[in-house]
Amino acid sequence: EHQKALEVQTKSYNAYCKTFGEKHIDTIVSLNNLAQIYNNLGDYQKALELHEKCYNIGKKVLGAKYPYTLTLLNNLALVYNNLGNYQKALELHKKCYKSSCIILGNEHPSTIGFLLNIACDWNQLENHQEALELSEKCCEVCCRVLGENHSITLKALSLLACVYGNIGEYQKALNLQEKCYKIQCEVFGEDHPDGIRILNDTAVIYSNLGDYLKAYELHNKCYKSCCKVFGEENPHTLKILEYLALDCSLFGNNQVALELYERCYSIKCKVFGEEHSETLDTLNMIAKTNKQLKNYSKAIELYKKCYNSKCKVFGEMSKNTLTTLSDLCW
Repeated sequence: EHQKALEVQTKSYNAYCKTFGEKHIDTIVSLNNLAQIYNNLGDYQKALELHEKCYNIGKKVLGAKYPYTLTLLNNLALVYNNLGNYQKALELHKKCYKSSCIILGNEHPSTIGFLLNIACDWNQLENHQEALELSEKCCEVCCRVLGENHSITLKALSLLACVYGNIGEYQKALNLQEKCYKIQCEVFGEDHPDGIRILNDTAVIYSNLGDYLKAYELHNKCYKSCCKVFGEENPHTLKILEYLALDCSLFGNNQVALELYERCYSIKCKVFGEEHSETLDTLNMIAKTNKQLKNYSKAIELYKKCYNSKCKVFGEMSKNTLTTLSDLCW
């Protein structure tokens, strides 16, 4: 229903602008909601444009340290995170957290949420020690202040489980992630976006433990929920589809893996375009799977196509481009 929501919210925002002007608080809230819908649709560039506009207006009208302005800044940081610019996201989240500590206090739910986002940024920047320390701190504060069943607490526990997985403590990660998923389903239901995310993270841990069939089973459940909640063409759904393909490849069913990667690639070409980084990464996996199936001429053809496109998009010396060149050589 995101596309329908976009149409309604766009109409609503235009009406607020006409009635109250761009700088009215209700118009700012409406613009933020519109930006969030673009974010949910996976149009991160448009979401970034609108969130930047929203934050700048909010800062001017409400002041840089007004609580709602911090929410707008946090939303902007989350879009940078979705775009893969984790360093910029970290910078903005730190700014949010510092101001929130002063205005709302260290144990306010918003402040805890900002700290959790910092931990997430560190995790994605692969600074796992920093992520571990902050995740553990978040979990302690959340459980004490908000209780185990609070949505922020569940996010904190799930992130801690992910960090455990990233440092190789898979059994510890699995136990914690399964605990999170059980509580999440009881409180919010199986099809809640956070529940889908936790289920996906659980499947990844099973894969890391070498139980590829269990990983496939959970990813398949996750994919069906994603299609139902987000739609088949949403970036979250496509990511799960790629996990399904990887699971198939890991337990030796490369033919099914190839079919899933090709389906994913076709949708990504339609949604993102042929030269988007996400699309090219999937093309690289199609080439790799063809190689595993001993379709060598097809694999070479696709690797060349992928390499030429990456040279154009990222440059010849990009790590992403060099990885494809290495795959082509071998």
